[in-house]
Amino acid sequence: MNKTYKTKICKHCKQEEKHYLSNFCCKCGRNSFDIIELIKVTKEDYQFLYSLSTNSKVRKYLLSQKKFTYQQHLRYWRTFMGLAYVIYYNGTKAGLLREQERELSIQILPNFWNKGIGTAAIAKYIKNRKGFYARIINVNLASLKVFQNSGFEYSHCVLKR
Repeated sequence: MNKTYKTKICKHCKQEEKHYLSNFCCKCGRNSFDIIELIKVTKEDYQFLYSLSTNSKVRKYLLSQKKFTYQQHLRYWRTFMGLAYVIYYNGTKAGLLREQERELSIQILPNFWNKGIGTAAIAKYIKNRKGFYARIINVNLASLKVFQNSGFEYSHCVLKR
């Protein structure tokens, strides 16, 4: 099934708009929303996903620092057994949300950082479901904050050497 998840995020207070009755944010009262969409990954997205995962600023925070070729990348996505969604921000590809065996991971392009996109994408995806977890390296404070803002509780860090 090809699901699309969509929500609005206020550009000013970064809160998710849940009341869609007007264009005014129920938290800050301003009339300004960003649109966040999660659209299932297709083979047309593979080049974008490769550029995302090889971006030096994004790679710095990935659990695996192993370098890979585009062919290895294609092989991974052709055999991936989880769920994966491209995150769109106002119609532009901004990142990736992935679930595999209840583990969530998220990658956002640097020019979309600090806009509330990760928090909105995770909150929209999990809704009221429980039982998810995320592994985050200790230097990735932004991701830690994103997951905590999405209702996750801190348990422990993954330490790397």
